[in-house]
Amino acid sequence: FDFHQIVDSFKEVGLVGASIGTTKKDKGPAYSSKASRNFRQLVTDRIKRYGNFEYDVERYK
Repeated sequence: FDFHQIVDSFKEVGLVGASIGTTKKDKGPAYSSKASRNFRQLVTDRIKRYGNFEYDVERYK
């Protein structure tokens, strides 16, 4: 099942001029899929997890 490799190559094509030269092997493609899922879940569930938490970045520079 090479779903992860296919997604990795699509991402590489989208980098036009800044590609990193993926090998589409090993655990990199699977790890990037997991990282994407984790980020999407965090963004989707932000309110449920953290309530109406707001952080003023400029204030703490």
